Amino acid sequence: MSLYKARDWWATTCGNEEEYEARSLVIGTIDDNSNTIITGSLQGILRIYQPRQQGFSIEDLLLETQLQAPILQLDLGTFTALGGCQLAVLHPQNLVIYSITSLPSGQGVAAMQLSNISEQVLERSAANMVSGSFGGSTGAAVIVPVS
Repeated sequence: MSLYKARDWWATTCGNEEEYEARSLVIGTIDDNSNTIITGSLQGILRIYQPRQQGFSIEDLLLETQLQAPILQLDLGTFTALGGCQLAVLHPQNLVIYSITSLPSGQGVAAMQLSNISEQVLERSAANMVSGSFGGSTGAAVIVPVS
């Protein structure tokens, strides 16, 4: 006897022949809305979904954009003094921080918008990153690219 049952509630297919890294999916809350799913492919396509009901509908896709390089890893947090929900995107040669804002409609959130806040060019190719409050800091989270 099991205490838990797994059930499919929501699913989608992200493009044709796209490839993903294990760390290129993040789930979090943006602008105090419900859970948001963000995916990034090695082809550089970033998508933001907000499932509203069982089964996929086109209204669940809030943003689809082509970035300039393959996406190795994603993370949500507050990475600059600007505050708010920010998205860290790790590419092989750079780390980009975006602010994410909701574009509301009469029925809730209709779309999301990305704004580039910061970009750090890396001297060597990156493999992954770590984020958090390091050294007991209470300020903005720190991102450490690891090569």
